[in-house]
Amino acid sequence: MAILIAFDIETTGLSPYEHTLLEIAGVKFHPHEPAAETFQELARPGAAIPAAVRDVTGITDEMVAACRPPIEVVRSFLAWAGPDAYFLAHNASFDTRFINATFLNGAEPAPNLRVVDTLAWARERFPNAASHALGPLLGAIGVATAGLHRALADAMGVRALVTHLLADEPDPVRAVAARVRQPALPRRQSLLPDSMLD
Repeated sequence: MAILIAFDIETTGLSPYEHTLLEIAGVKFHPHEPAAETFQELARPGAAIPAAVRDVTGITDEMVAACRPPIEVVRSFLAWAGPDAYFLAHNASFDTRFINATFLNGAEPAPNLRVVDTLAWARERFPNAASHALGPLLGAIGVATAGLHRALADAMGVRALVTHLLADEPDPVRAVAARVRQPALPRRQSLLPDSMLD
């Protein structure tokens, strides 16, 4: 049975070539059911966390000192998600580029994930929204936004947004599957995380 995974990452910067994954979280769910299973883990980036990232996320060097390296954390996340998962993220190119870079930096092939970009989806559904960043979108549909800028809170926000987008779909998994796109090389400006969009 296909599984929906809303997910998000935190990183040490904006470039998958120069920075590294710092945290990954996911929510395994069905839009028409209240229950959900979650995954959240910090990763040891191998270098000091920049002050700007600490300020936004609250993640400190002390919090990650005993954590596993990013590739081990991502492997665990993908094992938890399972082989039949659809992955949903806001500005998904940002997240998938970092996941791919994590494997490629370890001389391993990048995973072939079935990914849906909720940013593009929201832009289609709400073309007149003042902002298509995750926080403002959640506020517009009446979802509390406390705790955003940590991976699990953002993943829960993506789940809420997807549930809203799929509210009238009789077969939500099929509707998600129809939106799967292979992550293309994004334009440089589209690499910004959702917190910096609009």
